[in-house]
Amino acid sequence: DSPILQKDGSARLGLVEFQILWNKIRSWLNIFRQFDLDKSGTMSSYEMRLALEAAGFKLDNKLHQVVVDRYADDSLGVDFDNFVSCLVKLETMFSNQPKPSTTLSWVSLVTYYSEEICY
Repeated sequence: DSPILQKDGSARLGLVEFQILWNKIRSWLNIFRQFDLDKSGTMSSYEMRLALEAAGFKLDNKLHQVVVDRYADDSLGVDFDNFVSCLVKLETMFSNQPKPSTTLSWVSLVTYYSEEICY
């Protein structure tokens, strides 16, 4: 189960689950605004790395590149919607790790979600 989505298998968010999700989205918006250094409404690969680290996700170089390739637009910018989608995916990946981890590596990606994150 994702730590930010419904937990009871009902495919619906209860009030507490919605509040958790809402608070995360507000926090992610603050991070996005902080690291969209040029205030363009999108983040570059460099800005994205800083933002992901501020959100608690330290990715190795290969995984960071895969994430940018997956969530960036044609001009390699990541907008807020894609930033949130990326964070939801990363939270799901971290929640399914067999033991607590502070760094996701390329091996983690391949082992857990290689197809899901790339498509």
